[in-house]
Amino acid sequence: MQISNFICIFAGVLLYIDVTMKVNEIVYYCLDAIKAFSDDSYVNEAHIVFLLSKYRGALLQQYHNIKKLIPESNYQTICLTLTETDSIPCTIGPILKSVEEIPQLMPIGSPSIYLFNGFESENIVFVPFPRLKAVGFNKWKRNFIYVAIGPDKHLYLSSSNPQAKYLETLRLKGLFEDYEKASELACDDNGDKIVCDEMERDFPLEVALVPDLIARVVKDALGMAWRASDGKNDASDSLADIATYVRQNMKKSYRDLVEGNE
Repeated sequence: MQISNFICIFAGVLLYIDVTMKVNEIVYYCLDAIKAFSDDSYVNEAHIVFLLSKYRGALLQQYHNIKKLIPESNYQTICLTLTETDSIPCTIGPILKSVEEIPQLMPIGSPSIYLFNGFESENIVFVPFPRLKAVGFNKWKRNFIYVAIGPDKHLYLSSSNPQAKYLETLRLKGLFEDYEKASELACDDNGDKIVCDEMERDFPLEVALVPDLIARVVKDALGMAWRASDGKNDASDSLADIATYVRQNMKKSYRDLVEGNE
């Protein structure tokens, strides 16, 4: 397990803790729970990873469907290569376009962009794609960079600052629906691509939600075997039973973090 953010204490009160788990650690707990609830079910690791990605987005949107601080461990950072384009006419300055398609962003959270060429990230403004033609004409905001996601899933940048056309790369931090696609574009703070085994990556989900995620994955993986042995229509109780099992059988260090005991 990796501590991804500091524990902030003010006047003796725990204010914030944010941790992440590795993909292979969560897969292990899923497989362990599946074996505990069914002796004859076989699920491979690849299918577990697929289910983790499938249910992560729904879980995040369920727990964070109102405007509040979303822990950093749910976010991912990707690097994009930029190239100049003339596909949007009638703009005041150069238009840059990402070479890569952007994985779908969730409707929650606040995406952020970080530049490497000395531009201030505070001067970056997200706008709807049709508005790119109408921005950049305010002389007091000539250093602003306006960003939009196009219908082709590429990122577009527009600015009246002629130096903006020399931007070559940027980092985009956001809540992506498909964490696997985002992981393929993952990079560090220096813009270097993160190369590691998929199973060794940090899984982008706050540890407090991991038991609920595992419960959903396990119930899906068990499928008909679970429903046949259950004998009644109580999906919520079944999920609760699995989540309880997961919490009871997670390593003590994880369990203490989930329950707020550390």
